[in-house]
Formats: sequence, structure tokens, C-alpha cells
Amino acid sequence: MSNSGQPSLFCLAAADPDALRAEVARVLAGSSPQAPAASGPARLALRCDDAAELRERLERARELLAAGERPRRGEGLFLSRGWTSDALAFLFPGQGSQYVGMGDALRSLPGFDAALQEADGVASVALGRSLRERFSLGRAAPAAAAALSEELTATENAQPAVGLIDAAAHAALTRLGLRPRYLAGHSYGELVALHAGGAYDLSELFALSAERGRLLGGASARAPGKMLALRATPRRAADLLEGIEGVAVPANLNAPRQTVVSGSAEAIDALAARCQALDLPARPIPTACAFHSPLMAPVAAEWRAFLAERAFAAPAPERVLSSVEAAPYPADPAAVRRTLAEQITAPVRWVETVEALYARGARVFLEVGPKQVLSGLVRKILGKRDHLALNLDPHPGRDPLAHLLELLGELYCQGAALDLSGYAPTFSLPPAASAAPSAPLPAAPGALQLPPLPPGAETGPLASFLSSGRAALEAFYAQQQRLLAAQGGSLDPAQRAVYLAELSTTGQELLSELLELQEAALARAAGQGAAPAPAPPAGASSLETWLREELCRITGFPPEAITRESQFEADLGLDSITLIEVWVSLQERFPAAAGEESQLRNLRSVGALLDFAEAASAGAVPAPAPRGSQPPEPAQQERQRASVPASPPTPPPAARDAGASDALARLRARLIEDLGVEPDELVDEADFEQDLAVDVFSRQALLDNLLQDAPRLRLAGRALLEVQTWGELRQLFERLDPGAPEAADPLRRYTAREVALELAPAEPPPALLLVGAPALLGPLRAAAPAARELRREAEGWRLPAGAGEDESVLQAADVAGLSRELRRRCGPSALDVVFVAHAPAADVDAALTLGGESLFLLAQALASNGPPRSLTVLGAADASPASPLWTTARGANRSLAREWPQTRCASLWLEQPSDLPRALGLLSELPPEHDLRLNRAGVLSRRELSETPLPAPPPLPLERESVVVVVGGGGGLGAELSLALARQGCAVAVTGRTAWPESPPYPQLHDDAALKRQIMEDLRAAGAPHHPAAIQARFRIVRRQRGLLALREGVEQAGGRFLYAAADGRSAGALAAALEQFRAAGPLHGLIHAAGVTQDELLGQKTLATFRRVVDTKARALASLRAATQGDSLRFALLLSSLASHAGTAGQTDYAAANDAVNALAAAWDAEASYPVRALLFSVWGEAGLASPALLKQMRRRGLGTIGTAEGIAACLAEAASPGPPWVLYTPASTLRFVLGSGS
Repeated sequence: MSNSGQPSLFCLAAADPDALRAEVARVLAGSSPQAPAASGPARLALRCDDAAELRERLERARELLAAGERPRRGEGLFLSRGWTSDALAFLFPGQGSQYVGMGDALRSLPGFDAALQEADGVASVALGRSLRERFSLGRAAPAAAAALSEELTATENAQPAVGLIDAAAHAALTRLGLRPRYLAGHSYGELVALHAGGAYDLSELFALSAERGRLLGGASARAPGKMLALRATPRRAADLLEGIEGVAVPANLNAPRQTVVSGSAEAIDALAARCQALDLPARPIPTACAFHSPLMAPVAAEWRAFLAERAFAAPAPERVLSSVEAAPYPADPAAVRRTLAEQITAPVRWVETVEALYARGARVFLEVGPKQVLSGLVRKILGKRDHLALNLDPHPGRDPLAHLLELLGELYCQGAALDLSGYAPTFSLPPAASAAPSAPLPAAPGALQLPPLPPGAETGPLASFLSSGRAALEAFYAQQQRLLAAQGGSLDPAQRAVYLAELSTTGQELLSELLELQEAALARAAGQGAAPAPAPPAGASSLETWLREELCRITGFPPEAITRESQFEADLGLDSITLIEVWVSLQERFPAAAGEESQLRNLRSVGALLDFAEAASAGAVPAPAPRGSQPPEPAQQERQRASVPASPPTPPPAARDAGASDALARLRARLIEDLGVEPDELVDEADFEQDLAVDVFSRQALLDNLLQDAPRLRLAGRALLEVQTWGELRQLFERLDPGAPEAADPLRRYTAREVALELAPAEPPPALLLVGAPALLGPLRAAAPAARELRREAEGWRLPAGAGEDESVLQAADVAGLSRELRRRCGPSALDVVFVAHAPAADVDAALTLGGESLFLLAQALASNGPPRSLTVLGAADASPASPLWTTARGANRSLAREWPQTRCASLWLEQPSDLPRALGLLSELPPEHDLRLNRAGVLSRRELSETPLPAPPPLPLERESVVVVVGGGGGLGAELSLALARQGCAVAVTGRTAWPESPPYPQLHDDAALKRQIMEDLRAAGAPHHPAAIQARFRIVRRQRGLLALREGVEQAGGRFLYAAADGRSAGALAAALEQFRAAGPLHGLIHAAGVTQDELLGQKTLATFRRVVDTKARALASLRAATQGDSLRFALLLSSLASHAGTAGQTDYAAANDAVNALAAAWDAEASYPVRALLFSVWGEAGLASPALLKQMRRRGLGTIGTAEGIAACLAEAASPGPPWVLYTPASTLRFVLGSGS
């Protein structure tokens, strides 16, 4: 076959991402791509124009699957997100989306031409004319285009013409296999949604369209009026309308900050004048009618009479949503007629309609019709929440076929059952390009001989260089032989082909890297020096050069690795905190960019930032308009109000330590001057986000500025960010006493104490959902017989049969299915959820799986329907307080409380299961805390922190022959502790996941930027991917290997012995083998568990795989360590934990769960051991640990203390040698106050 052809769509599917990755490898190894698997939840689709592009994108897909990442927009590559076809919603546009020739770009959709012709034939009967030939197809000559466009704008033409395209597109998509779960339309588009939902046929649709267009088209004579689009929230619009004489009401609530007002001409003119006086952008809509207002009542009466004579069927239940009610149409034709009649005078509640769709599980929104208006509104409404907003009609200039293929690929990946065989590639896949000509391997390692050396060179650098090269080749050859012998014979032919192909690729990459390193060494030996840095791309501006250098400075990547297409997070690893550095630098260079953080925050790529910077350098970024000036362009109207600069000038000394009233006055001035808030808007009930459009990011930057004026304001802690209204913030300021002198912020030690609580019992909440093991739900059912029940069993979720409901059993990870079942059984109302944690305490696997992991999956299902009203985690039965099940669930709940500020989250431990019914009676009264306990005597208590003195550091109980095991000790805190222990003269035995380097990697390079450049060049020379993500992965390995070598040197210089074993702590077998290896060096007298990883993402973005990885690295590894050291003569065990396990952190459900389990295991272990077992909860370390430089910089700006390495290490060693409680918290007081809030 040829290696070229027409644009194609290649699809693969498998049971899970790992199996999908294997399928990709199978295809890359030479299997035919013409008959891919079409079904399975894990899916891949890619658009390719030829065989080379197919291979390139398959290689990229393999990288993404291996890294667990999503493709970037524009890559022509799509991966499933775990959604099903039930997540698909069709949105039908209405009047305003029409344009002449609007069917042309859709003709590449199979069946569209036929469907359009059929629909036009039906419409011609109702209208008496063909719309297809006049408006929908073909490009008019310039002279006729304007007249046609004006004709199409008339309501009697626009509505049926848009309906023609909407209906034809829907028919074509249906024949292709698309079956949306939900349907909705904007204004007129709702008629098409009802047709698609089965309420009436095409003939009835166009009869309704013709009459509705006729009535509304002639409405100007009977209901004259005007319409005005405001850049304002509905609440702000209502305030603006107060006192306006005449009829003026919100008509279209299209986006969070886009409200259209409709009314009489006099009232709308008065509103426009008021907006102009307030500098509020307002744009007249070209119409002579007051649509969606009470003035349309005469038209609505005629429309209602017409509807009464039409024959309707009941639409599909719970499928078509009305924008009048923002709820599904009832299965009652009379109710459908009534709602359609009300639509003429009622506002279009589009924001609420989209929110209702999202709450019911819709995640993929496809605009079916002309233009891209509705998909754009969906993006504004849902913001950063996990969703896809797609448009069938391509943007102008976009190739229609390419757009269609990518759209179908995306829909296929998100669960649509599409027949895409007609788009499959017809070309064969070329073989992978070799990085270098292959050479036969030597017959045996012994056949490798050093070449003759010149006289006098038998020793020295040259001999060492040649010897190391020979050793590397010998080891490489021997390893390949072992791999083939161990694995090759056990594979079937198809698997073996994939296996051998991967071995070949790996071998080429390793050999090429070795040759590149040697070539660099030869070049230096010859005096050539390092290669010069490449010049910027031809035509690059000084601005682009500056921006590229700034990104290189922050990331360490070489300039040529950073392209316009590079994504900040996916490619360069820049999180939102680190990006602040970029914004600050940009503002310093271009003052015109100041106040544009709201726009900067939405930029995702280097190219987008460069375009913005070019506009700023040219002065094109608009400053706040002076009073009386013209309103901004429509594109600017959608931009949120600018936020304050992230790095303000430092105030003069006289302004420091201002009082609360002065700080409040400055805050008010900044809101008015920098954010454009009107003085009369700053009333006590004004909501920051809803009324003032000041989001939490803007408030954070604003308050950071104030902390420089009045540092004592940081006593308010997190409460500064969590207040919702201006009045709450004002009251908080007034309660503070910032005049007191600033104190030092040393490290402090806190332990826990129990304090009794008195609560009166009450009736359980009415909308109650009970979740947990079947054995424990019985007593709860008796106490709350009306409650819904969800059982968590070993095989998954079980929803018992009920009135009119069959029993349902779902796999544990089927979040979409669980969400759907909960929505169907419990309805849309907010729930009170009780999660009962229970599992055999000795079964660690079951405990971790059925505890925090189950709560994490349940929370994802609940969130898709809207967070619950309350979430209470109960620990009961034989799950002790130290059970990993109970504590992982509690830890996850701590973080959920941060992500769901409107949900009351609490956790309660019951010492006896018989108190479960009593716990239900306490639900409504429990404080939103997570360290609550109901003991066997029936006493309810809470845990409070109590500051205790730091222990004096006594000598450690160690001798020369002692071995101290440091799990995860290769870097960070573990490495610092290893060096401190080495000074005791003992052996330090370190475990980590990194393979021990036989020689220092890249010894000649000491600068991170130079190292990344060399890695990129090596990857490129090897024919391997060399984009920033691949460079970063290799860079991390090199840094870890260098860290291990430096640690060994440091331990030995300090007088200790160094041992190392590569072992993944998540594997009990690997840990046991490492410990056995260490015992050969001496008795194990100490243990430090310092392993840990973070992968912060909010609940909707976090995957089960990342949740398990974070939890297992901490909790599962510790359970394995405890079991494996039962026979050792340990003298102490230190378990490094985190403040997150006490306070919770948004985006860290997994990390909080893992560390809560560490704390609980410490308590259980300490109760049994004759030596101290201590969980040490630390806040942020300033010089070591997991904190990024950007986070530390933000903490300094807020005046928050961090832990110094010397004081932190001293605290660890003191705890190892001192008696005390198994749970100790170390943190500066400022950080604790900030995390817990004022008064904690």
C-alpha cells in the first residue's frame, strides 16, 4: 500500500489505559492499523494525513498514556476521560446564529446533504418557499450578500432557517450513531430540542417555526421595545434596574457576567444612560421588540392559542431541558405547550440550564447548528470545571473535513458509539526510523577488547575512558541476553514482536546516549569546547527573545525546547504559583500589563502569552477607561474585571503596621481604583464573586498587598480568603488588633488533647444517603428507615432494590455509573451523606481500598451532581482509630472540606457500633471538624491542639554497628536526616526507587540549564522524543542519581557507613529484600519513613491511579515496614507526616488520606512497641522538602514562617530519643494560624 492518502481518523480501544498502551505498541511494532478495536472504555483517536503523521502521533499517544497525561489542544490526538455516552448533551442555537451559506461547512458530515434536502422539502410545505437554496448553501456574490444577510436577519426567515440547519445536522449525527443523553436549546432552539426529543416530527417543527417566526416578526407593531446587553451579573443588573420607570426586565441570562435586559424604549434608554454614567459596558441589540419580557404578552396569547391546536407527544423523560424552568420538560404534552407559551415572555435562563445539565452528569456539550455561540457560553459558565464544549460548525477559515474528523475523534473517545470505519487509514505504517545504522552485537562479552594504547597511556584518563566504554557495552550486552532469556520465551508471537521492538528502541537510545557522551568528551579533549547556544529563531523579535530567556531562567529548559506551542503545565511543568513569577516579570517590563491578571490567568501556552506581551509592549492592552469614554469592544466585555498587580511597590516605612481601619480604607480604595468597583456597590451584603466579580485569586493578590501595609493582619489566616461578602471582611478587620508588635516566628511543638462536647440529639436529616459495609448499615436503617442506601462491598457498589427500582451492582471505579444511579434514585436535591468506614483491621489491602479510596470515588460521583449538603465519615466496629481504613477516609474528608466550602464535612469515631443510631441523631449538630470521638461511656469529645515545650536533644541510642534505615532517603528531608545520623557514626541504609548509578551522570555539567540542553541534544540524536516533558523526565533521573552519589560522599565524610538498595516502597517484597540486605551490615536499630509524593489536583481532575500512588507511597509502605521489622531490635521509628493530615488542603485528598493513615499507624505501633514510635506532622520546610520555590516566595510575601533545616532536623532527633505521644505537630505559629483560620 502507499504511504499517503486522504485525511483519516485512526481509532483504538481497550479495557483500560494500560491495555490501550499495549495496543499502541502493537500497532507501532508493525501490526496492521486497518482493523483496530472499536469498543472498550479506554479509547484513543487521532487524525492523520499520511503514514508518517500516523506514526508520529501514535508515538505521542504512547508517551501520554505512559505519563497519564492528556493531549494538548491542536495535537490532532484525543484520549478518553472516563466518561460515557450518558455525558453527552446536544445544544441547539437559535436566532442570532444565522448567516448566509451556513450549511456549506457542514457538507463534509456524512448524510448532511440528504438530511438537509429532506428537511427543506418538509419546511417548504409550511413556509411556501425553499430556505436551502436561498440561505443555507452556496456563497452569494458580494453585491447580493448584504441584501441576503439583511433578509435572513428578519425573524420570520431567521428562525426557520436556523431550525433547518439544526434539524438536518441532528438527523445526520443520529444516523452516524450519536445518541445524546440530554437536549437543550437557546430560545427558538428549544423547539428543535423538543423535536429531537420525540415531541413532534419535522412537519410539526416547521409549522411551529413558521408561526413563531411570523408572530415575533410582526411583534414590533404590537409590542415595541428595545433590548440592551450588559456586562453584569443578574444581581448587579437587578440593582441597576431599581428605580427605572417603565418595563425593563432581565431577558437573557447567558453567562455569569452577561445579562440582556428587555423592555420599553423609555426604560431601556434610561438604563443605557445610567450605565454610561457608571462606566458600565452596555451594548444595544438591534431589534425593535422587547423579546422575553411582559410586553410580549399579546404575542404570547396568540402563540398559546396556536399551540393548543397542535398535536404533541410526550418528550423522552428527563431528556429535554427547558430554559424557562432550567429543568427537564415533564412527560405531559399539555405541560410542554404551557412552557413553550411562557417562553415568549419569560427570560432565557441559560446559565442555570447549563448548570442543571452539568449537575445531571453532562460533561460533553456539542453545539448542533450554525456558529459557535452556545459552546462559547458553556466555557464561560463552567470555567475550569472538567468538561468539553464542542461545536459542529467550524470556525471561519478552518478546514471543514479536518474539523469534522477531530470532532468525531473526540466524541468517540468520550464514549460515543460511532461507526467511523469510513474514515480509517488506507495507508500502511512505515517502519520506525533507526537512530543509527545497526551493528551486530559481539558474540560474547569477553570478545570485547581494548584497542592498543600508545606508549605511556596504559594508565590515566584515556585508559579509564576506554575501559568505562567497554564496561558499559559489556553490561549492555549481558543485560539484553538476560532479558531475552527471562521473558522472550514466555510470550506469544504477537507479544514477542512488541517486546522485541521495545528492546530494540531502548537499546538504540541507550547506545546513542553513550556515543553522544563520548563524542562530547572527545570534543573537549580536542579543545573544541562546548557547542555554542543556538541563536533565536529567524525573525524572532527582541520581545520573543526576552520572554524565551525569562522562561528559560525559571524552568531551566534550553531556548530551542520552548516553542510557541509549549503548554505551561503539560510541557514546562509550571503550576499556577510559579506562573506568578512570569506575570510579575511581565508587568515590570510592560506596565501596560498591570491589572490584567484575569486575562493572564487564562493563557495556557507560550504563544498565547507572547501575543499578550506583544500587545502590552505596543500599549494595546487597555487601561481602565476614563469616565464618559466609549465602552470596550464586545470581546473585552466578557473579560473579568482586572485584578490588582501581583507585586506592588513597597510602601514607605510610615505606612507600615497600619491599623485595621487604615488597612480597610486602603482595601476599599484599591477595589474602587484598581478593580473598577463602584463605591455604592460596597455594601455589607455585596458578594465578592457574584456582585463585585472579584474572584479568590484577585482577593489573594489584593490581600497580599495589604499584608505589606499591616503585617499583623495575617493573624486572620485563611479567613481572609474565605469570607464571601464585603461585610464579613469588614467585621473581620474590626476584630483584629494589628497595632500589637510583631513577634518572632520560631518553630513550635503541638500535641493533642481531648475536650468534651455537649450536643443535643435531633432527628436525622430527611434527604439522607447511607454508604458503607452491609453489616453496619442495618442499625442505621432502623434509625432512619426513609434513608437511601449504598453498599460498599468487595466487588464494588451495590444499590439495593427499592420501590419500583431494581438492584444495581457497579464496579468500584465506575464513577459515571454511580453518579447516574445516585441521580436517578436520589434526585437533584442536595443530600446529607453518611460514609461508614469499616474493614478488618488486619487486612491492609482491604482497609486502604474500602476506606479513603472508596470515599474518593464516592465524592467524585457526588460532585458531578453537585456537592452534598453534608458529608459525615463514621468509623465503627472493629476499625480502630489506628485502622488505615478509618483514617484514610477521615483524611480525604479533611481535604474535601476545603474543596466544598458550602458542604458541612465532619468525621466521628465511635468506639462501639451500637452507638451508630445515636450518631445519626447528632449529624445536624456536629461541628465541621474531623477529630471527634464518641467513647464507650457515651461521652463525645473533640481533639484540640496544645502547645508543648520542645524536648531537649538527648544522645541517640546508637552505636557504631547500628544500622538506621531511611526509606525514601535519597533526597529532600530523608537525605538531610541521613547526613545527621551519619554524624553518630552508625550505618545509614537508604532505600529509593532510583537505580544506583555506576558512574556520575553528565559529570562535566553542573548548571541545570546546560544539563537540560545536553539531555535534549542526546534525546534528539537518539531519535527519541525530545519535547520538554521528555527532557524533564530524564533530568529528574539524573538529579536523583547525582543526589545519591553526593549523599554517599556526605555520609562517609561525616563518619558514617552508607548502604543503598533500590526498592519501591509500595512493594512489600522489595522492602523486605532491602531490609534483609541491610541486616548483613548490622542490627537495625532505627527506622525513618520519609518517602512521599504529591500530585495536587482538585477532585474532578484527580484520577484513581494518582490517588493510589500517593496513598500507597506513604501508607501501604508503612504497613509493610511495620510487618517486616517485627523481629528487629529497633530503638526508635520516626514517621514523617504533614500538617495536611490535620488541617486538610484543597487538591490533596490523597496526600491528607495517606498522612492521616501514617498518624494512626504510629499510634497503634507505639502502643505495642517498647521504643518510641512518632508521627511528626510538619508544615512547609523552607530549605528542604517538597515545596517549590514559587510556593516559598508566596509564603514569604504573606509573612508565613517555614521550618529551617537545622531546627527541623534537631526536632526529629530529639523525638527519636525522647518519650512522648505518638502524634506531634511542628510548625511556626503564623503558618498554623493561616491554615486553621483566625482564633484556632
